[in-house]
Amino acid sequence: CPSVCLCDNKEKFVMCQEKNLSHLPFPLPSETHILGLSQNHFTGLTSSMFIDTGLEESLQSLVLYDNRIASIEPGSFLGLQKLSNLWLFGNQLTTLEKGTFEGMNKLAELDLSRNYLVNIEDGTFDGLKKLEVLHLWGNKLKTLHTNAFQGLNSLSNLSLGDNKFEAVPSNAFPHLTNLSSLELLNLPIEKLQASAFVGLSNLKRLHIGDWPLTQIDEAAFAGLDNLRYLSLYRLNKLSVLPSHAFLQMEHLHSLNLSHNSIQSLSYPLFIPLSVLNNVDLQGNPLVCDC
Repeated sequence: CPSVCLCDNKEKFVMCQEKNLSHLPFPLPSETHILGLSQNHFTGLTSSMFIDTGLEESLQSLVLYDNRIASIEPGSFLGLQKLSNLWLFGNQLTTLEKGTFEGMNKLAELDLSRNYLVNIEDGTFDGLKKLEVLHLWGNKLKTLHTNAFQGLNSLSNLSLGDNKFEAVPSNAFPHLTNLSSLELLNLPIEKLQASAFVGLSNLKRLHIGDWPLTQIDEAAFAGLDNLRYLSLYRLNKLSVLPSHAFLQMEHLHSLNLSHNSIQSLSYPLFIPLSVLNNVDLQGNPLVCDC
């Protein structure tokens, strides 16, 4: 066990957080399952830096949050073919290159939130066939390339909130055929365009909230035939809902429309929602026309 770290041979973890580290500590126990390197002084990850560390067949979780990582060379994670969880949130990344996550065939969760990402190159996530959870909230993204999510065939949960999108980046969604949950909170979007979620036919949960939204196109939710939960929360400038906005949502169970500026609801808004059992309308200035 490295002298600056805390090791537990039974639980198979090595914790080295807040140790002013800028390089990997050695020697690392070969059976380590969890390696914690958070809150240190790493500024970049270099090609093949984890090769010959003795962790090739054991490491399952790598914790690198709240460092100063501004760059990741393609191939940096080669040698960690068993890794299933990678936490990189709270760093200084501005771009992700193709090949960044090469060789990570078992990765199931990737957290890149609270960085400064402005660009994700096409093919960045190629090879992450097992990835189920991807967090990208809290970055500086304005757009996404068409093939930004190429290869993420197993992705089920995606968070894109707290970015700079002025429109839903629907051009990047068709690769996400198995996406189940999408979070889009705190975005500067004023209009929800038609077919904004095209390609997400298996989406079950959609979280929208804290937008300066004033308009929803009548066909904005087209294609969301399997949606179970929809949140349109705290959109303080939203005063009107298109009367056919929920036309194809025959499986919707729960609808959150709270804390908007909705004054009235037009027929036949709720008629298609035959299995709806929960509607939250609190915090709206609804006027009863009776």
